[in-house]
Amino acid sequence: MNKLLRHAIIPLLVAMTAATASSCGSSRKIAADSSTVDYTVASAAAASDLKTEISTVASAYGEWERLRLPVKVELTSPKSMSVSGTATMIRDRAIHISLRFFGFEIGWMYLTPDSITIADKHNKRYMSEAIRPFLADAPVTIANVQDLLLGRMFEIGSATALTPAQAAKGTAELDLECYFIPGNETSANFSCGFALIPSASEISPLLLLATVIGGKGEPVQVKYDDATLTPAGPMSTAATLSYSTGKTPLEATLRWNFDKSRWGNDVELPSVSVRGYSRVTLDMIMAMISKL
Repeated sequence: MNKLLRHAIIPLLVAMTAATASSCGSSRKIAADSSTVDYTVASAAAASDLKTEISTVASAYGEWERLRLPVKVELTSPKSMSVSGTATMIRDRAIHISLRFFGFEIGWMYLTPDSITIADKHNKRYMSEAIRPFLADAPVTIANVQDLLLGRMFEIGSATALTPAQAAKGTAELDLECYFIPGNETSANFSCGFALIPSASEISPLLLLATVIGGKGEPVQVKYDDATLTPAGPMSTAATLSYSTGKTPLEATLRWNFDKSRWGNDVELPSVSVRGYSRVTLDMIMAMISKL
């Protein structure tokens, strides 16, 4: 039991490390000369039609203020394990994810515009770091991270999901490979791209396949499952984050249960405290993950 509890928080550590890991390592763009991500599509639609459809997808994004929903965090690499919990989000202000084991909270993650804190309640340990170094000092917002996890396109630095006007600034090419970059290159060391393909779904004419963020190190890739319709428009039912640090590939999936989601002003962030906890560093966590 103690071993299970000790390792149960690791999926969240891996997921959040991957989600915010774009500043590590040496300089590398998403692609050698275009900062884009490519994928194969079985369609001969014109690029202009694709761009129109991208704007249609963006117009379906609705705004929201507060959200709480169940989440299952599944780690597939470097080890297989999973744990369930609850995510609470305040739009562009905070993300809180609480993990439970047999009904007891075993750990939590709290992300704000200033810092990221991950606590292991069973072992009374926590990590708290400034958020900017994780993000290559790019102007990434909490709304950007929320959209990244929920499967919505965004423009770096924006407090909203991608708008039709922002989509119009991007580039869309459709041949055997498709690229879409909505003006998201913030510097030589940080860029973001989205991969989509035509979809027969009634929810959206395009399916968001992946988001790729390139920082100073290996790109972080987020792959999405099918979208579902929510009060704020289409969102993905799952996001799989992949990142490689040295010889250790990290991959974790966050599965969202929108059937049991709550939206509205009555959603409040849980209180958090690390009083009496021992502080550990990110390097210590990465060393622990590499030994799995």
